[in-house]
Amino acid sequence: MESDSWIITNTNIMDRTAFLGFQYVEDAGVPEKAVEEGGFFSANKWQMPYTIAVQLAKGGTADELSEFLAELRRLVNSLELVELVIPAGVFTSANIYGLSLDWNNDEHGARLCVPTLMMKEIRPPGYTLSSGGGGGGAGLDGTGGMQNTSIGNSLVGDCNDSTSCGRLQALPSTCPGMTEAA
Repeated sequence: MESDSWIITNTNIMDRTAFLGFQYVEDAGVPEKAVEEGGFFSANKWQMPYTIAVQLAKGGTADELSEFLAELRRLVNSLELVELVIPAGVFTSANIYGLSLDWNNDEHGARLCVPTLMMKEIRPPGYTLSSGGGGGGAGLDGTGGMQNTSIGNSLVGDCNDSTSCGRLQALPSTCPGMTEAA
């Protein structure tokens, strides 16, 4: 499904809520000490779970914003998994673990709540990376997670070989943790 919508599934925070910004971060761990008689091998890198920051905006009455903030706080403290749907695809298996909040009131009494939600990929038990050093993401399909909604798997390739599974190929269409929108 190709969509221009930005949606956080499995929540009720999206009613009359606008997306303002999005930041995706992927990271790889690298040994900081010498290995193998003082040598360093790039094969010793490991993929960390992706993190995402999404900035939202919501206006409304004091009661509406109070309910909205209560739901955000509940999500931060829950173990629930959500999906982030963006026009390029779907980030799956994410947990909202952090909240930063800006609050604006103008001279006319208009209220605007601008939260930033921090999300992190939660990998299921038995999760393994492919032998090529790339791959990963919550999609255990061996493709490295995210696929672009308009081109399917064509940019991702076979992640059993490190040359075709570069984690930075054609970002954002190959962001780990993302799957094709259904």
